[in-house]
Amino acid sequence: MENNKIKKSYTRKIELAALISVIFAIVCGGPYGIEEAIPAIGPGLTLLLLFIVPLFWSLPISFITAEISSAFPQRGGYITWIKNSFGDFWSFQIGWLSLVRSIVETALYPILFVDYLKYFYPYINKHNSLLICIGIVAVFTLLNLLGIKVMGFSSLIMTFIVLIPFAILVVISFFKARTFLPFLTFSLPGKPWTNCLGIGMLILIWNYNGWEDFSTCITEVKNPAKNFPLAILINIPLISMIYAVTIYACLCATSNWQNWKSGQFSLIAREVGGSWLGALIVIAILFGLLNQLSTILLYTSRIPSTLAHHKFLPRFLGYLIRKNRVPWISLIICSALICFFCLFSFKGLIEIDIFLYSFLLLFEIMTFLKLRKTNPEKQRLIKVPGNNTIAFIISLLPFTLLATALYNNGFNYLNIFILTFILGLIIWMVSEKVKTYNPSILTITE
Repeated sequence: MENNKIKKSYTRKIELAALISVIFAIVCGGPYGIEEAIPAIGPGLTLLLLFIVPLFWSLPISFITAEISSAFPQRGGYITWIKNSFGDFWSFQIGWLSLVRSIVETALYPILFVDYLKYFYPYINKHNSLLICIGIVAVFTLLNLLGIKVMGFSSLIMTFIVLIPFAILVVISFFKARTFLPFLTFSLPGKPWTNCLGIGMLILIWNYNGWEDFSTCITEVKNPAKNFPLAILINIPLISMIYAVTIYACLCATSNWQNWKSGQFSLIAREVGGSWLGALIVIAILFGLLNQLSTILLYTSRIPSTLAHHKFLPRFLGYLIRKNRVPWISLIICSALICFFCLFSFKGLIEIDIFLYSFLLLFEIMTFLKLRKTNPEKQRLIKVPGNNTIAFIISLLPFTLLATALYNNGFNYLNIFILTFILGLIIWMVSEKVKTYNPSILTITE
């Protein structure tokens, strides 16, 4: 009854086309950010992993998310699914870790934006960099306040702005190709390819990451049981082909893959098409980063709101704008924390993001297996193939891939994970005390 009431109260919902672009922005944003994999592991191995990682990572996670969301299209997405499977404590801990991880991840995009902006303004200092980061976070906070319908439309427009220049780059690169067999150099010369896997998989996992994140907004989707899984499954081949075709075309047109670095596509564009194409690619990437910032901020702001809805955090975090149901206080607080994390280094934020995600992924897999066992009669529009044993094997594939990448790359941020978990434990204990002595602080009136 309560769920029906909540669903009916959302008068402005996102439709399939905009949903596809939003999930595209969350997971990918555009075929950039993957350039550093080439000198790290070699052209051939990178191209191979661009298809292996989706098969062993994206596909299992997407099917798991699609199955659960089609059977349980509930407010809060994976936070609510874990609550139904493992109770309040683990639901809060996963929500808390997910919140920290999402804020850390969102901070990556203003930092990257400033890095690419230096193509036009190379002398931006550290102070001005921070001011620019704060400025663009503020702008997209205001855009988010307008509601998910506006956000979905803006994401769709920005996705086209990103992809058209890259399509031009691909066509020109093929016309100016020096070879059509760049993958013959498989891995780094003189280095066993197995030694490169750790960093290579970590880069690619990060670029294929975030399939289940938008589930926190699932009740703001039109016909969520059908459209949310469908949008995920459409994006898998779409994103894989965009990455692979762009990388392959640019490798065909250049010979200096050993020197590739972040932002390499703009340099290749300038080399094969002139300064106008180089500038166009940078503008496309800037729009892509803004699109990612905007969409990730969208679902991040729903996490404190969901935790407040479940009476884990103070009720003011669940206050919504009546017209469009945006959790405005939660959104503003998340934006302020994102500005703070813009002070950190890009590399450090990525490693924290991936490390926290490994724990969240483990619980998502456990939740999927438990819901499959305890609710076998529940109708699922999309289902992980096979019986429970096969589903178990399939669900272990992405976690094994991530664990292998982390093991080979080192557990540099284990201490941050432990501190984050302990802080979550303290917040949980305070919340439980408040429930005992003054429960009205945590009670939201719908």
